[in-house]
Amino acid sequence: MFTQQVLSGLASGFIYALLALGFAAVYKSMRLINFAQGELFMAGAFIGLLLARNLKLAFVPVLLLTGLLLFLFGMLFERFILAPASSRSPEVHGMIRTVGLSVVLQGVALLAWGTDEYRFPQLLSSGSFSVHSISIPLNLLFIGGTSLALLAALVIFLRYTHVGLCMRAASQNRLGAKVVGINVKFVRSLAFGLSASLAGIAGVLIAPLWYVQYSMGTMMGMKGFTAAVLGSLGSFPGAVMGGLILGVVENLTAGYVSSVWKDAGVFAILIGVLALRPQGLFGRRYNERV
Repeated sequence: MFTQQVLSGLASGFIYALLALGFAAVYKSMRLINFAQGELFMAGAFIGLLLARNLKLAFVPVLLLTGLLLFLFGMLFERFILAPASSRSPEVHGMIRTVGLSVVLQGVALLAWGTDEYRFPQLLSSGSFSVHSISIPLNLLFIGGTSLALLAALVIFLRYTHVGLCMRAASQNRLGAKVVGINVKFVRSLAFGLSASLAGIAGVLIAPLWYVQYSMGTMMGMKGFTAAVLGSLGSFPGAVMGGLILGVVENLTAGYVSSVWKDAGVFAILIGVLALRPQGLFGRRYNERV
């Protein structure tokens, strides 16, 4: 039972890792927290639902198209809403705008679909894969495999492509990046687009296991943020590890204690990390001299 709980927790952890990576990408490049990440997750689930039902697309095309649409939406939002404000105001104003985006997205979903819950079409196999006495649902294998592939693609993109190197340079030293000719404005838009895309893809991946409804992103956004803080906000490896740790701890709590305490444990972890190690488990502690 323990192994089964851990494997199920890893599947959830990969979803949290995708959301945490979105938080990390925006924080590294723009020094702000995207409070709309949970609602972008919800938007991805609804977009995937529309594509699957109305266009009768298979799961992989739904996943890719949802990611592309939210990527474009994220870039446009940063360019036309965040960028004009960030040039003449502190980062906190940008955070307030992401809160506004969160409210707008949830309001649009409420007006369009109401409070009803919608079942996502079963586009994935409902069978299971057995290893010794452990039975692993195929849909969880697909979620874990797809998340791993996305994480690997993101690492390759950031480390071995010209645009990825520009993103890393701009996140480390924005002024220095401008001096050497890097288009920092484009990098910021790209980072927000990637954040929105990762959230949307996570929404499509988890939607077949849930009912899709307008408030589904609220708690998921909190869990993604907790995973990002747990690993070290702004760290890509930390976001992945934070998501996996959170998923496993959450699943073990539900299995061995009570499912009632599952979400409460998330808040306890967040409060504990912020109080005892605000730089995260994988961050460095810096001593400031005055």
